[in-house]
Amino acid sequence: MSNNCTADVCDLSQPPENEGPSNTSSLMIEEGDDLQMMIEHDDPLTLPIPLVGEHTKNDYHSINKRQNITLTLLLCLSYVMLGFSLSVFGPTLLELASNVQANVASMGLLFTLNGVSYVLSALFVGFMLDKCSHYSHSSLFLQSKARNSRLLSWILKHIENLTMVVGLCLMGLGLVAIPFARNFYLLNVISFLIGLGNGCIDCAANVILVWVWRDQVNPYMQGLHFSFGVGGFICPLYIQLIHHVSLRVGSESVWLQPLRFSYMSLGLLVLIALIPFCVVKFDHEKAPAAEEAQTNTTDPRANTFSVKKLLIAVLTGMALMFYIGSRVGYCGLIHTYVMLQKNTRFTKDSASLLTSFFWFCFTMGRLIAIPLSKVLSVAAMILLDVLFTMSGIAVLSITSNYIVTWIATAVIGLAMASQYPTTISLPSVHLNIKLTGFMTSLMVVCGAFGEMIIPPIMTYFIENLMLVLLVVCGSATIFYLILLFAIPAEKHPSSTLPSMDNSSSDLEEVELMDQDT
Repeated sequence: MSNNCTADVCDLSQPPENEGPSNTSSLMIEEGDDLQMMIEHDDPLTLPIPLVGEHTKNDYHSINKRQNITLTLLLCLSYVMLGFSLSVFGPTLLELASNVQANVASMGLLFTLNGVSYVLSALFVGFMLDKCSHYSHSSLFLQSKARNSRLLSWILKHIENLTMVVGLCLMGLGLVAIPFARNFYLLNVISFLIGLGNGCIDCAANVILVWVWRDQVNPYMQGLHFSFGVGGFICPLYIQLIHHVSLRVGSESVWLQPLRFSYMSLGLLVLIALIPFCVVKFDHEKAPAAEEAQTNTTDPRANTFSVKKLLIAVLTGMALMFYIGSRVGYCGLIHTYVMLQKNTRFTKDSASLLTSFFWFCFTMGRLIAIPLSKVLSVAAMILLDVLFTMSGIAVLSITSNYIVTWIATAVIGLAMASQYPTTISLPSVHLNIKLTGFMTSLMVVCGAFGEMIIPPIMTYFIENLMLVLLVVCGSATIFYLILLFAIPAEKHPSSTLPSMDNSSSDLEEVELMDQDT
């Protein structure tokens, strides 16, 4: 008996050759010697004929899950380094000012240039990954054009690794160079370069993680941002430890000065962290973009641009802008706010401890959010975060009681912890939108603008800080409600592969063939 089957497709329109008429005939589908299935035509057919050799799109995740976890751990490592880089300036600001012989007020330019370069880098990296990464649909045309150039082909093949290496390199070299800058303008140039590295890592890590895990990204996104909290929490403690050790040892060596040793050791640690990205490669053989382009060209999520995508990116970015502004404003001004309250029991030390307590609860909240995100939906997590955040702020706007302030700070820290990573996951998980590099960079940039614009406004209204926070958090809530309830989610495209549910046409062909025979 001969059949009309290839490795992937069975032609059921032709009857088997060399078969005489009989009451019972059979169709054999074979692949090697491992799989045989006999269908008796006299019996009623209740099951479709599975096609051998076909894979669903989800096979990419199941087959490569171990590699995806390895890449996720590396991205988390880069985010620990990002936490170091963003939290190192605060505890050493006075020493840096003394090192370049400048007053503390003028050192604000250090943060401004760092923020500007951060925004520029995030925008560029998002656009570049969209056009170059194998995980992006819009890069397929460029990849086809690069076949004639070995250098361009190599760059495109390793674009994710190169992006992370360049970002970590800028951060590491900048941190190593900071204590050697004796000129105020040179210090600002180095800060600008560090900001480029920060924006590069922040945008690239978020967009790559979403591309790798797609609609399963939420718990891994929580882990990524927990790593940032770990870096931000450890760095000030490490710098304080260096100062204590230096005072006890009393060494006069230039290399063991607290400022120089802190920055150099952190910079070298960042440079060491880039080594794994030079070794571990991103597997593009079954990248989702290439796989979907070959199997389903009508996938609405594969469109590189649409008005709906732009609207979702803007709404998500606005929500992040108000959220990050409120978070930075609270943790930066709560120390001053409690000290300005009448009949306060807070001292300078206890107010500083309150700020550290907020960051501790914030970090623990991101750790708790990892298993919690596997139980709760993205919508449920965002609504709970907003509810508890605004409840804590509302309580503090009513009373300045010492114990209540500590409890409310813990609630606010825990509630704010998972809000940023959950918001980044919202378009791909809740709305089923294919997140692009440009969309991610737009979200990151909006968050950076919130960090630069909203805290100064809160500082001006410091005596009414909690009322301003309620307005800011309420604004973020409005954008969240629009995203969660006003915008319909994209439907999953119907698979082009035969399945147990859409195989009626195959059954009809088999029945017609049975009648012919």
